[in-house]
Amino acid sequence: MATQLAAGARWKRTSCSKRAAGAIPAASSARTAATVNSDQHILADAQAAGAALADFVANRLKAADPVRGFHMALAGGSTPLPFFEALSQMRDLPWQQLWIYWSDERCVPPNDPQSNYGLARKHLISQIHVPKNQVERLRGEVDPEAEAARYSQLLRQRLPDLSLDLVLLGLGDDGHTASLFPGDEDALTSPEPVVAVMHPVSGQLRLSMTPALINRAQAVAFLVTGANKAAILKQVLHGPGAYPAQLIQPAELHYFVDQAASL
Repeated sequence: MATQLAAGARWKRTSCSKRAAGAIPAASSARTAATVNSDQHILADAQAAGAALADFVANRLKAADPVRGFHMALAGGSTPLPFFEALSQMRDLPWQQLWIYWSDERCVPPNDPQSNYGLARKHLISQIHVPKNQVERLRGEVDPEAEAARYSQLLRQRLPDLSLDLVLLGLGDDGHTASLFPGDEDALTSPEPVVAVMHPVSGQLRLSMTPALINRAQAVAFLVTGANKAAILKQVLHGPGAYPAQLIQPAELHYFVDQAASL
């Protein structure tokens, strides 16, 4: 069952208190993806987009420094399913070099149907030979603030430069990415790697990597599929508007998109 507030209740956060939904605050530097170094990969359908992203990840994993390893954050939700399935079918990849993290998680137990970790475990992790101690899930079943602090510290210890090799993201129809929602000023501008957040409509508590961390990654790849994402993708890429997804400005940015979302 998802963690959420009872009707009329309030949740006090020390680092990322709830804000009303709205535009990104003026103090934040939101730019369209077209103004940063981005590449768009347009594929026939969702399956092809997922397969292309799997090829992209596989090539990066093969080229990774075997001493450092390859540190990748997975996206949540159902959009990555074709990617999970395509990557899980690949053979002869150096899985022992792969370290897996999550860009966000719902505050639910790992066996809950809404768990991002649970979905990835079923469709990807259980099918490949990545060492168990290199799968670092966000613990949605514990106190969100404490877990955000624990995961932030884990990342600092594992990656002193806080630079993941690759972060995978999705795009919501409101312009959110990971669990970074429009109007959550504290999360959008936090210097912390991971914060506790609240869904602006449902009140569900979540954990999310922040733009401050995501933008330090060597590369970021969005997977965007479906006709229902076409309008918001166009705005994120070309404007107008200021959406959380536009705050993602790493050195290398990729969009893997199907034809339906690109129209």
